[in-house]
Amino acid sequence: MVAGSALVTRRISLTDLDNLPDPDDLAREMIKNMAAGLERFRAVRNSLER
Repeated sequence: MVAGSALVTRRISLTDLDNLPDPDDLAREMIKNMAAGLERFRAVRNSLER
């Protein structure tokens, strides 16, 4: 089961607090991902308006 495996991997990685990325790096990555998602949403919306 892939979803279960991903969940287990995430739990294991969160237990290793010494190797977490810098909070500012995490925030930048989240913003970048959200912007990319918004661009994809806009592209879909624009294709539906035509």
